[in-house]
Amino acid sequence: MLYNIQLLRFIASFMIVMTHIILFGNKKYELGLPVLFTVEEVFKMGVDIFFVISGFIMVHTTYNKKVNVKDFLYKRCIRIYPVYWLICLSLLPVLTFKPEWINAGSAVPPSFWHSWFLVPSEGAPLLMVAWTLEFEMFFYLIFALFLPLGTKKQIVLITSIFTITSIIGQFIKYEDITNPILTLITSNLLLEFVAGMWLGFLYPKLRASKTTAYFLMGVAIILTLTMPFIDIDIRTITLGIPAVFITASFLYFEKINKKPLPQFSLWGGDISYALYLIHIPIITVVARSWQFSGLDKVIPSAVMLCIAIITSLISSTILFYVIEKPLTKALRNIQTSRQKRSLSNV
Repeated sequence: MLYNIQLLRFIASFMIVMTHIILFGNKKYELGLPVLFTVEEVFKMGVDIFFVISGFIMVHTTYNKKVNVKDFLYKRCIRIYPVYWLICLSLLPVLTFKPEWINAGSAVPPSFWHSWFLVPSEGAPLLMVAWTLEFEMFFYLIFALFLPLGTKKQIVLITSIFTITSIIGQFIKYEDITNPILTLITSNLLLEFVAGMWLGFLYPKLRASKTTAYFLMGVAIILTLTMPFIDIDIRTITLGIPAVFITASFLYFEKINKKPLPQFSLWGGDISYALYLIHIPIITVVARSWQFSGLDKVIPSAVMLCIAIITSLISSTILFYVIEKPLTKALRNIQTSRQKRSLSNV
């Protein structure tokens, strides 16, 4: 168990929660959270950290192992889809009767079936954060495709492919790419998965070094406080590079056995996906209620901020322990039972 990566997963998820609290509280419902505008770009980095972590975890868990492609994809699917589908189903009545409430900033209404299977479409996904899951699933498919080659060849090949597609994407204007799938596969965000993969490849070779750990953390802090505000319209540079250094520093602290708050890290990492999925519906309800009830006129909006955060944390904890954890375990047991039956028939 990599406690620091668990902790970082929670931090990344919490950063995304804060991003959407700013988006909903300030820009959509005008609840007045001006102080948060200054750090909004930093909070957006949570997505980039998630992408780097995903690349790292995929290599770390399969490093020089014989992994069945079918089993790998099954595990990835049961990790992503079941809880996500539950959230989508809960939003179906809203999509049916009040579609303008869902991703209202999009010119094209959400497509339920594209959203259901995490396939890019012209419309915004049903759940706002699902666009990142589309990237995740595409990465998993490419990663699985080259699993039989062995870790090093796999990483080199995926690095080459994603580098080429990203370069193509940079030379083609974003508005000229009308196919949403092409938009995804030519995105430079895929390079963040690549960076994570190389961290996963190098991690077993790293020597424990306090000096290196603190140096990387220092660089990560400096980059985090400066890069997001540089006037360069390439997210992989402004947010991706700091995300790589943050992840690398957390891994080095893992190497030197510096694991702060281990129990908190386990809990935070466990609920991070549920928190990632459920926070937008909760923030929407809290923000709308706050505005429609007139509380924004008499109570400081910081109270709304705290209520939204606490409600999201409690709800995601319940979702993980009551639904996600037992459901994932049951689905894994089904896979294990099938494997045992197939072996007994040999």
